[in-house]
Amino acid sequence: MNSRQLKLEEQSHREAVKKRRRDLQQAKEKSYISGTTEGRQLFLNLFLPYSEALNDRLQIVMQGKASKWGHFAIHTHDLTEELGVEYVAYCAMKKMIDCIDTGNNQLVEVATTIGRILESEARINYYIELGGKDTERLVDAKQKKKNSSPRHKHLGIKLSVEKQLLDKGWAQDDLFPTWASEVRTGIGLFLIEAAVQAGWFTRTPKRMARNKTENVLLPSPAVAQWLEHARSNIDSWSYLSWPLVEPPLDWKLQDQPSRKNISGGYHSPLLRQVHPLCGGRKGMHSDSQFGQVAIDLLNTLQRTAWCIDQEVLKVVEACWVKDISVGSFRAVTNDPRRAQVMPEHIKNLPKEDAERVAWRKLQHSIHEAHHEQVERARSTMSVLSMARQFSKEPHFYLSWECDFRGRLYDQQAWLGRQKSDLEKSLSRFAEGCLLNERSEELAAQAVGAAFLGSRGTFNERSRWTRSHSQLLEAIADNPIGTATQWEQADDPWQFLQLAIEWVKVVLRKQQTLWHVPVTADATASGLQLLSAMRRDPKGMEFSNLTPQKEPDAPPKDAYLEVLRVARELAEADRETAWLSEHLIHRSLGKPVLMVAIYGGSYRTNRQDIIMALTKEGLYPNPVAYKDTKVLTDLLRKASKKVFPAAFETLAWIEKLAEMALEQGATSHTWSTPTADSIQHVEYQPADAIRVETHFLGKVSIGLGNLKLPNISKLKTSLSPQFVHSYDAAVLKAAFHNWQRPLSTIHDCIAVLPADMEDAHERLRKSFVEVCDGDPLGRLADDFGIDKMSLERPESLGQDLETIIESNYMFN
Repeated sequence: MNSRQLKLEEQSHREAVKKRRRDLQQAKEKSYISGTTEGRQLFLNLFLPYSEALNDRLQIVMQGKASKWGHFAIHTHDLTEELGVEYVAYCAMKKMIDCIDTGNNQLVEVATTIGRILESEARINYYIELGGKDTERLVDAKQKKKNSSPRHKHLGIKLSVEKQLLDKGWAQDDLFPTWASEVRTGIGLFLIEAAVQAGWFTRTPKRMARNKTENVLLPSPAVAQWLEHARSNIDSWSYLSWPLVEPPLDWKLQDQPSRKNISGGYHSPLLRQVHPLCGGRKGMHSDSQFGQVAIDLLNTLQRTAWCIDQEVLKVVEACWVKDISVGSFRAVTNDPRRAQVMPEHIKNLPKEDAERVAWRKLQHSIHEAHHEQVERARSTMSVLSMARQFSKEPHFYLSWECDFRGRLYDQQAWLGRQKSDLEKSLSRFAEGCLLNERSEELAAQAVGAAFLGSRGTFNERSRWTRSHSQLLEAIADNPIGTATQWEQADDPWQFLQLAIEWVKVVLRKQQTLWHVPVTADATASGLQLLSAMRRDPKGMEFSNLTPQKEPDAPPKDAYLEVLRVARELAEADRETAWLSEHLIHRSLGKPVLMVAIYGGSYRTNRQDIIMALTKEGLYPNPVAYKDTKVLTDLLRKASKKVFPAAFETLAWIEKLAEMALEQGATSHTWSTPTADSIQHVEYQPADAIRVETHFLGKVSIGLGNLKLPNISKLKTSLSPQFVHSYDAAVLKAAFHNWQRPLSTIHDCIAVLPADMEDAHERLRKSFVEVCDGDPLGRLADDFGIDKMSLERPESLGQDLETIIESNYMFN
């Protein structure tokens, strides 16, 4: 192990603990301990037992066996009848936990706080029950209002709802009666007493002044000890997943589920336990096991050295200072009006005066806009901070893992290759390459593609680069002054990075070696794989698995073909004909076909269409919500009409999954051509107690067995998991023995221009290798379903070997 990397990991641990302690201190200052990691866990531990204890105590007191609390118990009992015991217990326990270690723990004040929040909850539930959908919608809208303190949000919702109801004709006496202060406090004291009696909190006298002693609410010694242990444990596991300054440890092949393999990646044993070979939420439960080919590719990726692109970092710094937002980079603009105080002449006006109301609304909108900018800029600030830190390093490395399907992911939170356009542009290969005539042409294509997108031909992309030399030089010389031009690019920050590199290496010869990655992305990889498995000529043609008939022809576009057929379907019906003029945007065709191929739902398709229409400025006018259903129907129908074999295959896979489940399977396990064993598990939601409040959030706590197989999801989600395991297999087969700089992003690769032709050749050959034979038949065999039980999908006759000559398979 290298001591320098270990020291960096120790530093990341210290930074993570410092951040946790800052967050904890802020939580204490805001009396929000229940929002911390340990506070949430304490709440989950106590919520159900406290609910039961509260219910038991209510029963005892209501029977008259503890008459001292009888008056408070009646109010509390009425409240639990109205809201439910769990609802009341949720609010009370949250507020009790919030007072821990804060100093704001005087017993009466905590009790009053509990009573006040329950009064607010009861009021809103009362208004929604009687006011109907209009009131519910108003409450929902006000709840979504950001950057408002809880106190102001409670008051704002109360005033808005009551105004709405009074405008509807309610009398003042019809409004929810305000509780007396002794009722609020009394209910709170009763609820606290239930927790005290159960032994989780104590009422402890504390001297506040010379002649004044008050009871304070403290966690019991057992709870305090639990909290101390939990905080220590959380601190010990806290690390920031920074890049590495030395090569990650190589992964080793182990004969056990890969979620248990902690042989590689980071150097410290503890951090490796946090980042096993098989990661992700579902990876924690899957017994997928990856073979030597996968291990070799992970290690290849980990040996690729990176460095910060200093030129791009300078531009990012300048944009930050000048408050310029470009693409995924979000700066915070300082509006001087935010610091303005109310002018004296407005301050002297009555509160309801129109000028005063207008001024307050303007100030509110200015502050709201600033808060939204800060929220959007949080990611930018984190990226910039990390880039500054690693800009001092001559090179750094990324550690890699697989998810349960075998797809490859870097383990870093920032500066990884599977993040935003901005983050990708901030790093470059530490190793460079000389450009010859052919690799220079590939670099030119990459520059053009970053600006134009990848729908044009390779020659069109290259011609754009060579015909815009003046623009590229102007951008390299003055990135800030030309930002309005390069921000129009398809990937603005990666385009900027490529443009600067092109000018330095090709146009001005200021730099000998080219360091910026160039990428190749699979054309509709799901459609590619399903079409190749069936040898479907139509699917293979439109996913560019077969060579173009004309050398200079642009790549085929499956999404545009779906749109063409959707227009024909729309025009065939007088009522839908008007929609055909809007079925021209690729952003409409892509999500429907792409998501449908992976078994996506109708609802997802419709939502994607609404988002695409909104982006094009067509929703909600002229295309209304009811019209989006028609568009979804048209596009789904067109997708199935254009690529019937792909959808037949999806239906067959779903049938296969159903038959395996009928035969007693509780998960799906299959092998890939690269010797990975993939296990797909899905668990059904356990029976749960669910509480959803208006002001304190919601909780769902599972009861009983949490690992019962979810038969429905196992049936419907097999096809996307199977396809993803195969697109990962293509990359593994192609690059497991690669010795040069490399990165992958799902079904996309990034290499140096000098290596791109070799990469393309490997991809074509590995695709043929992975899809050779009968992958669907092998899947059925893995499930133990023979041909007599389920007939295999027929081959449609296209020769797989034509893929070797394809132009745009990876584009």
